[in-house]
Amino acid sequence: MGTDQHTTPPESADSDADPASTQAGADRVGSAESTSRGDVLFAVAVAALFALLVLRLFPGLLDGRLVDTDSYMRLVRVRQLLESWSWFDSTVPRSNAPFGETLHWTRPVDVLILLGTVLTAPLLGLERALHVAGVLLSPALLVAICFVTAWAVRPLATRRVRYYAMIAVLAQVGVMGYALPGRADHHMPILLTFVAMHGSALRLLLRTAPGHAGWATGAWAALGLWISTEFLVPLAVLLVVLVLVWIRRGEEMAARGQSVALGLIAVTALALLVEHPPSALLVAEYDRVSVVHLLVAVVVVAFWAGAASAAGSRLNPVGRFGFAVVGGGMALGLVAAAYPGFFGGPMVDVDPELKRTWLPYLTEFQPFLVPQDVSDIGRILAYLGTAFLACGVVAHGLRQDRDTPRFDVWVLLGGGLLAFIPLGIRWVRFVMYAEMLGVLGTMFLLVRALSALEARYAPPRLGTLRAVATTGLLAGPLLAGALIMLSGQGGGARLREAGATQTQGCSIEELVSTLAEASGLGDRPRTVLAHVDLGPMLLYRTPHSVIATPYHRNAAGILGARRIFEETSPDGARQLVAERAVDVIVTCGVEEPPGDAAQPSLVARLRSGSELEWLAPWDGGDTAGGLGIWQVVGDLPDRGASQP
Repeated sequence: MGTDQHTTPPESADSDADPASTQAGADRVGSAESTSRGDVLFAVAVAALFALLVLRLFPGLLDGRLVDTDSYMRLVRVRQLLESWSWFDSTVPRSNAPFGETLHWTRPVDVLILLGTVLTAPLLGLERALHVAGVLLSPALLVAICFVTAWAVRPLATRRVRYYAMIAVLAQVGVMGYALPGRADHHMPILLTFVAMHGSALRLLLRTAPGHAGWATGAWAALGLWISTEFLVPLAVLLVVLVLVWIRRGEEMAARGQSVALGLIAVTALALLVEHPPSALLVAEYDRVSVVHLLVAVVVVAFWAGAASAAGSRLNPVGRFGFAVVGGGMALGLVAAAYPGFFGGPMVDVDPELKRTWLPYLTEFQPFLVPQDVSDIGRILAYLGTAFLACGVVAHGLRQDRDTPRFDVWVLLGGGLLAFIPLGIRWVRFVMYAEMLGVLGTMFLLVRALSALEARYAPPRLGTLRAVATTGLLAGPLLAGALIMLSGQGGGARLREAGATQTQGCSIEELVSTLAEASGLGDRPRTVLAHVDLGPMLLYRTPHSVIATPYHRNAAGILGARRIFEETSPDGARQLVAERAVDVIVTCGVEEPPGDAAQPSLVARLRSGSELEWLAPWDGGDTAGGLGIWQVVGDLPDRGASQP
């Protein structure tokens, strides 16, 4: 994959034709017009695809439903912001009733949904506009990611693969799973910043005069961190690669690294000011951007200031390696001394019982790609085949481009692939990062393949070979993986079982109707005890409060709800229900704990038809059909208790 006559040099890959040429200028205008038309057609085609998905596969999205729990909770949060305009308040009073729940989320995704809501509210009304904004958030950002990917890869693969790159994004299974209509969560915003960061980093590494690429790289990294501390992983990969490139290239790279650090600290400081009131600026939080992460940015700035100093500029590669080891060690030591919890990860402060009994079973932390049979090999290929192809591209590039700036690009992509392929196999939420790095790498391979074919063949044979090459590189891994998966059903069944909600068997729409309508239990706000995965939906679609929602800061709610459902003593359950001021109990989807049949849990008693004088089945609900709605009646102990 060395340089050949068909490849634009890195320094000019992002440039247009020679402006001194009249013909070139005319061609450039025509190309711009053609690109604009193509962009519009692409956006319309993707919009039509997702409109079909909504109408055919997810018709409930038009009537108040969303795809997952995070989407419901996100819209609850934005609705509350619209009602109160209390920017710094992350508490949801109706969750973890009667105490309230504080979310760890930050505001960038809220602002995107809020913007869509405000723009469409004059036409749709506020509540409808909020829902539509949530439904369309991820598909709209997918379109943006496609265009950003086409821009990002241009210094590496030239303009000719623009639409191939955009189509390649649509062929990534993990990306498309997070881009479904009705997903009002943070995955697509994170992926957008990830691709934009790499696009800026490519320009930083390849251009002779990088301009603002360094600042932009750091700013995009900080924005990703602002959205979610999950972005610490991509940030760590970027910083390590920049240090390795500096060891190889020396003084010139030190200035570029310093510009990245300045962009990082500027946006991180902005995030701190936007997310925290003045009284809480120095409060350390590990699961959302805080002063902890500002300190990380400070030590990064300090490292690059030292690297760019006069002493640093005189070092040879061995000296720079020593400086990196000592400076990096000092930086990590400073962070560890100031905030030792940082290296425990974002979940370091989570309740230990929650870590043991709940976190390991969350869908996004499941090892869906760990192979157990032949069909699972196909699944890995379908998800990560493009990333595996890119590994080959990177390995070849590291051998062929050793003395060119492109070598540093292979270090960047290779470092990311080495990190995210294993992480994606272990935790499915990291798959999308490996997929997008795979797209960037395979686009370089595609442009080389097309150039080689054009140099050797002529029409009409060239057209056929070109179609085969593009189809194979864009969709080949997905098709091959699907064929292998068809050879067995074990893995597919395992994934469906693992990803299925525990509320199957209940009519969710009937449950919502019973709890929301004034003719049912929606005549006044109540406190509902239900399965943890139902909590966010009930907050969004009914006027009621809930006890449990599936978020790590709500340990009191999750563990409290479980304790009530699993309590074996009727009097003990009665006391716990009174402490939480519960009005309605819903057993839909709640698992019965193993135990002695002589001492059944509360949920087992209710399902078996045992009568409790303080609980009565709801006459308007089909309890026999699986909803299991019970009203708290009669005299209870003093209702309400202090925060546990």
